[in-house]
Amino acid sequence: MDKKTNNKVFKWGLGIIALILFSASSLMLLNPVFAQGQETCPDGGDWIKVDGLTGKNFTYTASEGKLIAETCYKAGTEVVYETISPPQNTVTVTSTVGFDLSHASFRLVDEPEPSPTPTKEPTPTPTPTMEPSPTPTPTDEPTPSPTPTEEINFVPLSLTGICSGSVASIGVFQDAEDTISWTVSNENDVAVSFNWAANNGQSGSGIVPANGSANFVTDIDGYAVDLDYVLGDEIMEEQASIVACEPQQETEEPTPTATEQPTEEPEVTEDPEPDQPAGGMGPSIFSTIIPFALGLTGLAAVATILIKNKKETIISE
Repeated sequence: MDKKTNNKVFKWGLGIIALILFSASSLMLLNPVFAQGQETCPDGGDWIKVDGLTGKNFTYTASEGKLIAETCYKAGTEVVYETISPPQNTVTVTSTVGFDLSHASFRLVDEPEPSPTPTKEPTPTPTPTMEPSPTPTPTDEPTPSPTPTEEINFVPLSLTGICSGSVASIGVFQDAEDTISWTVSNENDVAVSFNWAANNGQSGSGIVPANGSANFVTDIDGYAVDLDYVLGDEIMEEQASIVACEPQQETEEPTPTATEQPTEEPEVTEDPEPDQPAGGMGPSIFSTIIPFALGLTGLAAVATILIKNKKETIISE
């Protein structure tokens, strides 16, 4: 290597070393600037910042009327935020990154005013007014109690009458021919005593059995009858009447009409040809033999013709 080349190498080496030293000095001068540009907790506005802290815990109490809603602390190079819900008046921040606290900030909010508790007014108790009970007037009538008829569902008695001229067909006993027979019917489960009075002045009494009937008789002029009976404490009445009956008239037996006897005897005529008695003499022997003879004659003629034809046939052969 010649001398000229050595000079160039030396110059280049000095330049490189100078550049390295300049860069290192620049980095050393810029290091505080980078440190000052690291993140810190906010300060100002709603935030209150406290610097120069030591240790890992710090307690802060807000001023009167304020509450702490959020915290921020820095430990080493770490900045940690925390929300306080609900906001509190006193808060303690604790380092959780392993370094001591350097500073801390606290965001304050106004303490809400307590809402007034409504006072519940007592409800006035109404004073009862005493109204005088109405004095019953003499016109007030007590409510009638149900009658025994409604309680037992009683069926009223019934009354019917029939003239003596129609009694024979129904078999009712009559004391006299010209009378009226009356029937009292009871459809209830208890026997009932009754009284009766007719328009002709006749009257009487009786008992009609349960689910049965009773009879009494009046003269022919007693065609209207009033019937009464007691049901509980109440008197029940029934009325019945029929068309006035007429007295029966004696019927006369009809006189048989005499039949007139014929004065002349009927003529007897004789039949010129009287009927023969049953099983007469029957057919004669002569009338029987003639047809038999004619039959034999016919058979003989047929046999002769057949024999003749047979002989002619044999000869011709």
